[in-house]
Amino acid sequence: MKKLIVNFLTVMMLITTMCSVTACTACANGDRYELTLISGLGISTDAYDYNYIDFNFSNNTYTLKNKAKANGIVSKQTGTFIEDRFGGVTLTNDEIPSQDYILYYNETLLFSDDYSKFYASAKINGVEILMIFTKK
Repeated sequence: MKKLIVNFLTVMMLITTMCSVTACTACANGDRYELTLISGLGISTDAYDYNYIDFNFSNNTYTLKNKAKANGIVSKQTGTFIEDRFGGVTLTNDEIPSQDYILYYNETLLFSDDYSKFYASAKINGVEILMIFTKK
């Protein structure tokens, strides 16, 4: 269980780092995406007081924030995001600017076609993990 939680936190950092998507003319600035589904980790969204990503499409930056209910730990990550021509998203992390994030083989980060959802999925230690953030 501890290993899955550590992997989940790593994925969350990945998501925040990979949200440096190029400007999207169909999207407004400052869009908030709240975590609405977690599968594969044995925890639910109820584990958080809040967990969201704010994407600023005018300057391709993001801020990820969450607060765990169990221990009150607050996490924050900022960076940039880029969306490629196939819809894949790559994040950077201001704290580790030399790294672009694709941490896991076959990891996928992408927006839905209408930009109403942001998906993060990966296979970590044989476990399929999916997180869905929904635009609010």
